Amino acid sequence: MRGKMSSHFAWFAVGVSFVTLGLVYGVWYSFSVFFVALLEEFHWSRSMGAGAFSMFIIVSGTIGPYGRRNGRGLRGMVCRLPV
Repeated sequence: MRGKMSSHFAWFAVGVSFVTLGLVYGVWYSFSVFFVALLEEFHWSRSMGAGAFSMFIIVSGTIGPYGRRNGRGLRGMVCRLPV
């Protein structure tokens, strides 16, 4: 019985990961489609919008490798971020 429950949990984790990655990469690679709308909505110049996206790339690239470093996983990393 226990093996069957862990199998269902594993497929649930695969499904959640698939949806999450689909959303993240969808936003990541469709940024240029929404760039003009974002600039108009927030009244930014093109350089401000590009700077905001560049900061997103830098931050995600910097904290990404440290996700599993401390042994507590993502929860430990997210709890440390505001500090």
